[in-house]
Amino acid sequence: MDILFEGLARQDYEAALKEGDFDMYLNVYQTSLVPSLTQVLGSNGTHNYGKYTNPNLDGLLVSYRQVETDEQYVNQLNALGR
Repeated sequence: MDILFEGLARQDYEAALKEGDFDMYLNVYQTSLVPSLTQVLGSNGTHNYGKYTNPNLDGLLVSYRQVETDEQYVNQLNALGR
């Protein structure tokens, strides 16, 4: 298996992501203490460059953002991992 690591200028990198012109990419996201995973994992997420779609996951992401206690937060995060 041959692997090619290609460093791109930021402008070219962002264009490749938006066009889906990649096999795999590496990126860093800065989030809040309670991150919104919807941007990366949601079907319509702005950083869902792989265009992954799963209605069940979308529902879990919505309910995860509506928690009120630490226990609910932990339960929702665990549900995301299933």
